Amino acid sequence: MPVLFRAADFLNDDLARVCGLDVLVVGARVAAVGGNLAAPEGTEIVDARGLLLVPGFVNAHQHLT
Repeated sequence: MPVLFRAADFLNDDLARVCGLDVLVVGARVAAVGGNLAAPEGTEIVDARGLLLVPGFVNAHQHLT
């Protein structure tokens, strides 16, 4: 089932924080990033305002300094 995180903050590949974008995850992959993404039918929608989404982090003990 696809999952759409609405208005999430996330870190780009330079570890710069990007705020307030939608992130669509299909299967185990990020399928799209952008503003006001359309949700495919059957998509779970998560209100991610104020949350930091960090796709790809596998180390649960990560320091971001």
